[in-house]
Amino acid sequence: MRVFVKSCCRAIGMTLALVWVPRISEAADHQVWLKLSIGVPIFAPWDDGRIVFDAEQEEKFGKRGFIDSETLAMIKLEACPYFAIRLGDRFVYERSRGRGDLVPEHRPTLDVVLTTPEFLTLKLDSRTRFEYRMIDGRDDHMRYRERLRLKKEWSVTRWKISPFVSEELFFSDRQGGSAANVFVRNRAQIGFSFVPFPSLQALACNTYYMVQHDWAESGWKPINVYGFECVYKF
Repeated sequence: MRVFVKSCCRAIGMTLALVWVPRISEAADHQVWLKLSIGVPIFAPWDDGRIVFDAEQEEKFGKRGFIDSETLAMIKLEACPYFAIRLGDRFVYERSRGRGDLVPEHRPTLDVVLTTPEFLTLKLDSRTRFEYRMIDGRDDHMRYRERLRLKKEWSVTRWKISPFVSEELFFSDRQGGSAANVFVRNRAQIGFSFVPFPSLQALACNTYYMVQHDWAESGWKPINVYGFECVYKF
């Protein structure tokens, strides 16, 4: 039975690799994204359910240096291991096209997360996100994001290495210019999570490579992103 499970996992891994190799493209722009997240449980009203306060700080850097800063405060209701609702408020400062002054944005968000039970050490989760974007100097508009992620729960080492792949689609109702195209962005990501200090299980890290395609007047513009995240849960 163990040999069968290993063979299935190996076959799934090879299939994912064959699907993802064509997505790793050479892009003109390269960026580095760094994120720090902290989760604090507030209370647990019932078994397997709890309310958590999350805070995130993300900094993004490109060829011309600093390009984006995002601060998120979020209340998360984890109704059970397979369903969660998140209500957040994000404050963004972004350089227009990577240059010039920082443009402020206020972005309330609502997430709905569904997770499947583990099967052959694999877990699948879906995150649906609604964002109301209030960008300084522009019309307010909604953006809808759908992310599907597959993760392998592999804890045979003390560092709990877990590889993952994800695909995220962005849809916007912003009017005018290139944004008249409702489908405005795609993110394809591959990476792994791990525990850097086995004696400190509350701290986990993610490192990933992502290809982001943004819609512009001239067509789809690819960007290579190298990311690193640290998550601490009290």
